[in-house]
Parts: sequence; structure tokens; C-alpha cells
Amino acid sequence: MIGRIFLNRYEALRLLGEGGMGKVYLARQLDLGRQVVIKVMHEHVAAEPKFRDRFQRETLLMARFAHPYAVTLYDASLTDGPCIVMEYIKGVNLESLLQKYQRFTAARVGRLVGQLCEVLQAAHDQGLIHRDLKPANLMIVDHDSPREKIKVMDFGLAKLVDAEAAAGEYHASSAEFAVGTPGYICPEQVKGEAVDHRGDIYSVGVMMYELLTGRLPFTGPSSMDLMLAHATELPPRFSELKLPVSIPEPIEAVVFLCL
Repeated sequence: MIGRIFLNRYEALRLLGEGGMGKVYLARQLDLGRQVVIKVMHEHVAAEPKFRDRFQRETLLMARFAHPYAVTLYDASLTDGPCIVMEYIKGVNLESLLQKYQRFTAARVGRLVGQLCEVLQAAHDQGLIHRDLKPANLMIVDHDSPREKIKVMDFGLAKLVDAEAAAGEYHASSAEFAVGTPGYICPEQVKGEAVDHRGDIYSVGVMMYELLTGRLPFTGPSSMDLMLAHATELPPRFSELKLPVSIPEPIEAVVFLCL
């Protein structure tokens, strides 16, 4: 795949990573000389009966959505890949920063989540739901500085996968839930119900909980146990966690309001 030219103008340079939906490559746009990111869908994803309609609908929504805190969609193709071409962001994902610092101050969480809520409000106003919000999907530009800024990746991509097919594949063989990640998945996704903007808000609450406390609201011996906990249990209050720092009650109230 390295060296392949997509859409006659994007040359794949190196593999950046691989997930449940496809492989991600750093690429170079030949006519403009800029770096971009190409996500190439796995064959089993593209083979789903409803994939073509979903791909056209969701990529159109993504192309129409532009926001300073969201990664921009540049191009897409059903026949060459299928693939999606996106803005390349020089930064660090929030998951890596969380592993480094274990937990963030309430002030820093407030700044980052404020930006996240701003871009989510704009997306939801246009009918665009993320469905797989998690620290790994949030890039931080100029991290550890007063200028640090969030960039949300993969808006709308989770909807390209059929929920029932993904759930079946998950139960059968994988710890990766294709339309949501076990630690951050909303109860409606676990139950196979319709998901709207409130599912994104729930995932924001989970991330706030983790950023403030250094742990997820739910744990379990398996991914399935973790998912079921989201649908059937209430997370521990901050006072039960014996944290080294005190988190103001109004902030805790916001977190649990999201959950």
C-alpha cells in the first residue's frame, strides 16, 4: 500500500495505524505538496450492504462541516479504497497525554472540554453525530501550553458501519466494538437503540470523569462486562475514590449530568 496513489493525487507514505474500520496512512497531496491523512476502509466494512449509501450520506455531511476544533475532510472515494482523505494534524492525542499525566487539573479539563462542547454543538446543529468519542480521537495541538487546542477526528465515521453487523462481529471475535469503544460507549449503543446527540454528551461525561480522576467510571474483567456496566450501573461518586485532590462539587455535578 505504501507508494500507492489514491484518487490520482494522494501518495501513501507510511502507515500511521489501524483500527476496526480501516488502516490510516500519512500521505502527500501531489499537486499541492501538503501532507494529508488517508483512511482506507477494510474490505469487510466496505462489503456491508448498506455501506455505499451510508458512505455517500455521511461523507457529504462531513464535507459540509467546518470548524476550528474539528479535523477537515478533504476528499472521499467509494471506488478507490474506499477511502477518506483528511487534514493532517501535528499534535498529540489526548489518550497519550492522559497516560503521561494520569489526571488533569479541573481548569485544564474545563478549557479542553469547553472547546469540545463548542464543536459538538456546531456538529449536532447540522445533524452530525460522532458516536465514538474517546481520548484517542481527540488531537491536542500545542499541548502543554496556554495555546493548546483540541481537534476532533472521525466525525460521522462510526455510522458507516452497520450497528447490528458490528455488534455481531464484536460478540464473535473482537474486543473492539465497531460503533463505539467499550470504555466510552453510551447505554443506547449497548442496547442496540437509536443514538442521537445525547450519546456524544454521555461520552463527554465519561472522558471528563477519566480526565479528572485518572480512571474510567466503570471497570470490568472483559469488554462485554464493561459495556454492560454502562447500561446497568451508576459510576462511583468522586468522594468514594479517595482522590489525592479535591474536585469541586459543581464540576462533579456537571460530569454526572452528562452521564
